[in-house]
Amino acid sequence: MGKIADWISGMHPLEMIFRAMMGGIGLLIFAFAAWQAIESIQILSTHEKALAVVDRCDAKGSGNARFTLYGCQVKFQGETGRQSASIDKLLVRYAQGDQIDIYYTQGIGGSVKPGGFVGLWGLPTLLTVIGGLFFGFGVWPHNEKKEKGAGSHSSNQLH
Repeated sequence: MGKIADWISGMHPLEMIFRAMMGGIGLLIFAFAAWQAIESIQILSTHEKALAVVDRCDAKGSGNARFTLYGCQVKFQGETGRQSASIDKLLVRYAQGDQIDIYYTQGIGGSVKPGGFVGLWGLPTLLTVIGGLFFGFGVWPHNEKKEKGAGSHSSNQLH
C-alpha cells in the first residue's frame, strides 16, 4: 500500500483528475464491450446458423458521413423453407451473389444477424482495445522527472 500512496502523493492534482477521467472512460468503454460480447453470446445460443446469398446491398444514411453503413437483402434456407431477410448496419458492402454466414430466429419477432468474426466479435474487440488504451493511460505509472545534475554533486563542485 505504501507504493500506491507514494505514487499518488507525487502527482499534481490536475494529473490525478486527468488519470481518474481516463480510467473512468476506459471502464465505461469496457462495460459497453462486455454488453456487446454478452449480446453476441446470446445470439450464438438462441439463433440458428445459415449460409445466405446476398441479393443486393445498399448504402444507408447520408453520403457525407465518415463511414458508411450498408443494408443487405439476403436469401437463405431456413427451417420452414427458402426465406428472405434484410440485415442493417453492416460495415462491409457485399456484392450480389456473395455468400455470408448469418444467425436467424423464426417467428413473428424473428431477427437476422450477421455471422463471422466481424459480425459477432468485431465491435466488442474494438471497444476492448479502445477501453484498454484509455484505462492504461489512467493507471500507467508516471515517470518522475529528475532534476538536471541531481546526484552528481562532485563534478559540479569547484576545487
